[in-house]
Amino acid sequence: MIKKKSIFCCVLTFIFILSSCTIYEEKDYYKLLIKDNNIDNLLYEDLEYFYHYASGFEDKVGLNYYFFSFANYAEDFISQFENSENSFSNVKSIDFENELMNKIEMHINDKYYEIPLEYRVDFTKTYIYSEFPMIYYIDTNELIIFEFICIR
Repeated sequence: MIKKKSIFCCVLTFIFILSSCTIYEEKDYYKLLIKDNNIDNLLYEDLEYFYHYASGFEDKVGLNYYFFSFANYAEDFISQFENSENSFSNVKSIDFENELMNKIEMHINDKYYEIPLEYRVDFTKTYIYSEFPMIYYIDTNELIIFEFICIR
């Protein structure tokens, strides 16, 4: 009888732990990005690549990495940030590049190299950037949005 009760308690504990785990999919992260940051003119269909990594259980550090590809210049998307603190700058900034790469390393370290090369940041391309942070490659109409995860 005691054995049955202990097995029952173990099963209940396992079910409780399993039910408390939230499993997000790519589209869920996209929806949260749009909702939490009040972003317009960005379609899920344009999301070509997504990467998520977070370490820790209650305290989490990580990155959500969104790579969008557009058929044409994304003027509607970019113009929504005009006259705001997240407006795009077209002046190349070594400070921005260094700060961004340092934040990526700080949040995911070597996990950055799990991102396929064609989706990684490329500062040799012509780009505009936002302190959001976001990078938009003008010649290829590609956008990378970084969401740094830091939950304490």
